[in-house]
Amino acid sequence: MTTLHLHRSGSPDGTPLLAIHGITAHGRRFDRLVSEYLFDRQVVAPDLRGHGESPVDAPWNLETHVEDLIGVLDELGWHCVDVVGHSLGANLALRLLATHPERVNRIALLDPAFELPATNMTGAAESFLVDESFETLDELVIHRRAGRVDAAIPDSDHDARIAAIRGPDSRWRLNFSRAAVVAMWGELARPLPIIMRPKPALLINALKAKLVSDPQIEYLEQCFEDQLTQVELDLGHMLYWDDLDATGRVVAGWLNN
Repeated sequence: MTTLHLHRSGSPDGTPLLAIHGITAHGRRFDRLVSEYLFDRQVVAPDLRGHGESPVDAPWNLETHVEDLIGVLDELGWHCVDVVGHSLGANLALRLLATHPERVNRIALLDPAFELPATNMTGAAESFLVDESFETLDELVIHRRAGRVDAAIPDSDHDARIAAIRGPDSRWRLNFSRAAVVAMWGELARPLPIIMRPKPALLINALKAKLVSDPQIEYLEQCFEDQLTQVELDLGHMLYWDDLDATGRVVAGWLNN
């Protein structure tokens, strides 16, 4: 377990909420979702190990990330909390529930990434073996726009500017460890453990991403039964960039129900 860098937002007196980001990301990814839709919550969003301002040290596996998150809850004195996770973060939320059910009240899964095809994850990991750097910050920002819908460009630009760092070689890169990210792509191919004590769960399936398959939905339905709320949004994987209003209304409405 390592001490993670924490981003705090929302209301200091609000109901606690743990927000877990995805691979290559950072805790501030949730800033707009919190400021516009979850402002009444006391939100803590850590930078995962190997991401953002958190330590880089190995090992980089799902179990270690979960224990890091337990360390965050212990540090905050939060015994049982609501959890929102995006992509890898949703995978970790599920594993947190499976291994430490007493620490989780309910979970919101934003286009979860779990049990993904091994061949796809091999390709994803290999693509990160090559250093990606830019001479200027503006070049990095423009590069990050590739494949985005118009509505996502402002958030993509802002994210690139706050997440980029300038290295000793004076070139700009996003602030994550490539070693950690390569390791985590492989972890996303692993099966999930059985959830023995299911809690209320929200699944938002970003249809354009085609990340959540029928077998994955069946797994979640078996685990959560009538406690699973399913919502489909015709958005890409970065659903809260593609349409913050649609995503925010679903998450806030479910949490406040």
